[in-house]
Amino acid sequence: MSEQSSQTPERLVFISHSGPDTWVAKQIAREIEGCGAKPFLDEAEIDAGADFEEDIRKFLERAHELIVLLTPWALDRPYVWIELGAAWGRRIPIISYSKGDADWARSFAEALKQRGVAVWLDQFEISAGESLREALETGLRESDVLVTLIDPVSSLKPNLFFELGAAIGMGKRVVPIVPREFDASKLPLELRTRRYLTRDSPEDTAEELAHALAIAA
Repeated sequence: MSEQSSQTPERLVFISHSGPDTWVAKQIAREIEGCGAKPFLDEAEIDAGADFEEDIRKFLERAHELIVLLTPWALDRPYVWIELGAAWGRRIPIISYSKGDADWARSFAEALKQRGVAVWLDQFEISAGESLREALETGLRESDVLVTLIDPVSSLKPNLFFELGAAIGMGKRVVPIVPREFDASKLPLELRTRRYLTRDSPEDTAEELAHALAIAA
């Protein structure tokens, strides 16, 4: 092997898949290895007892490519969307919400502005005809914090996991806001490990968030 080829960095390929697709993912991984690259499969790369999420995050940060097996059952797997968002993602709060929360989110954003907190909200920032994907990417890259409004419906939606993964992949702070009666065990695992705010009036919730951000500054 020549000196030049021996110094060529190993190409890393992350394979995102659901449980039922494990066999297919392993065949793809074998072909990737045959081409001289290194695949990442959670079953092969993560030891028993290891920090599952941390190992995934570290490999995604180093990966050159992401392969996603988007089968019908994979679409219901939150981690597929988180991994996709984290790979896609690679200093102001950005607010993620479902359409049913649009009025509350707008009032909340206005209340944050009144408290001196700069906010990115699609209702304020995206003009008619503008690319939603590009605007969202710009908003995430320029933000320090992702504030995500959780309800029983939004907690199951792929776009929540995608935005969450993108924010995590960019190293952003994530602050979930959940209804008072919401069962926290229904939160995605990545959100259950973080301190969340209980949703109150837009003004009171904005006051609590502004105070938390001021402490962390």
